[in-house]
Amino acid sequence: MITLRTTTGILYAFIWATAAIATKIGLVSSSPLLFASTRLFLAGIILFAIVYIANKKYPFPKGKEWGNLIILGLLNSTIYVGCCFLSLDHVDSSIFNLLLTFNPFIVAFLSSIFLNRTIKRNELVGMCLSALGLGIALYPYIPI
Repeated sequence: MITLRTTTGILYAFIWATAAIATKIGLVSSSPLLFASTRLFLAGIILFAIVYIANKKYPFPKGKEWGNLIILGLLNSTIYVGCCFLSLDHVDSSIFNLLLTFNPFIVAFLSSIFLNRTIKRNELVGMCLSALGLGIALYPYIPI
């Protein structure tokens, strides 16, 4: 039986995997800010419906949590997604998708520095396997 967690994970993976391709096509007929805002807003509504309406065990954000979510959303939309969209003007979408996989490495590294979080062994093994796969995938693109 497929659980809600599995369904959400599959939906997230699909949205994530199609991001660069959809962006490359969407930027032909729209501005980066409008396209990013619309896409992230729609993805948020879909995930909200799955998590909060279909599964009521997660609490709805309250008080200060909304401020934190708004700040995170604005920073994510403007800095992270904005820079990603600007880079798509200069890089092929397949290479962009591969290089985007560095994000978890950066988050783990910065959280270990600023939040004093210890990177767990299974996370480290996963990152090493990801780095190996990334190296194999990018090897043909490295000018030698």
